[in-house]
Amino acid sequence: MTNRINYQELYDRVGSITGWDFSKLKVRSGGEKCDFYEKVIEKSQKNSLLLDIGIGGGERVLKIASNCLLVVGIDLSESMINTANSNLQKSQTKNVRFFQMNAKSIRFPDGF
Repeated sequence: MTNRINYQELYDRVGSITGWDFSKLKVRSGGEKCDFYEKVIEKSQKNSLLLDIGIGGGERVLKIASNCLLVVGIDLSESMINTANSNLQKSQTKNVRFFQMNAKSIRFPDGF
């Protein structure tokens, strides 16, 4: 019998312990090197709207927010969104919004 993982519960528990700051992780990968956020910067314009699904603590997207008109980050985990909002407040970035939301059912207000 396999146990189904309740990802929201897991993310909330781990997020409240670690803060979800992945920016300090030292990783090594093989193959082609690509910095996803550098690619986003290359493609973004001052009138771009960016949706980041699985925002975590928001550290990386806060660093590139000035390249866009508006950045919206969503995450399933309440603790991740709390961490992202704390990081947002510290950064004083004005064009970023974070919402707790399931990527399987993204909903924004009409006209957003």
